[in-house]
Amino acid sequence: MYKRQNLREPVRNPDRYLLYHEVFEKVAEQHGISGYGHLNRLGARVGMALDVPYGLVNFIEVLQRGRLGTDVWFEFLNLGYRIAPAAGSDVPYGARIGDVRSYVKSRNTPFPDTWFTGLSNAHTFVTNGPILSFKLNGFGMGNEVSLDSGEQIIITVKASINPDIDLLDRIELIEQGDVINEIISDNGSDVLELSHALTAEHGTWFVMRAYGKNQQSGDGSVAAISAPIYVSVSYTHLRAHETR
Repeated sequence: MYKRQNLREPVRNPDRYLLYHEVFEKVAEQHGISGYGHLNRLGARVGMALDVPYGLVNFIEVLQRGRLGTDVWFEFLNLGYRIAPAAGSDVPYGARIGDVRSYVKSRNTPFPDTWFTGLSNAHTFVTNGPILSFKLNGFGMGNEVSLDSGEQIIITVKASINPDIDLLDRIELIEQGDVINEIISDNGSDVLELSHALTAEHGTWFVMRAYGKNQQSGDGSVAAISAPIYVSVSYTHLRAHETR
């Protein structure tokens, strides 16, 4: 249920196995990052409610076995907690290594350190097929964009996929959990793009999501989702105008 980054020693106490809070605290003491797997299981939901407010949860697994679950993640984002998405294969319990992946943007420096840093900062997307490109006023996944009230927001979204895996059914732009724009391909496409413009009125967050034509009621769907891009809005100019 947790990952490690540059830990000096393993963190494990079999006698207190389910007390994740203690594990996460010890990982944080070693400058590691922690997160929850199996998001759709009740235990993960209850544990997150206990641990997220302490700032100990850096990521949560939203994609596993071709099943994308975002409701609980979106709820925490709407509460103001900034948590990166992650993907997990859950080998050997019914999946294959690498069938779902977390892609992380990292700098040209020693790889493991920058990968973990990129994940911690949410410069990431998760997928089992579609590759995502997502920009807001030129900023990418995981960034915060500071704007004045009334400024324009320009969002560009693109997904592509190897047609040997599947074809894309649709891409969606989501704001605070709601789909605000989408492009649907009736026959399927290996590339889908959309652009969206709106005015900055309040703090918010956006993610993009992509689905393949292969959609199952349980495991086995083709899907991808980005980390959020956050928008903070200043009302300084507005207040100055009102006081004149």
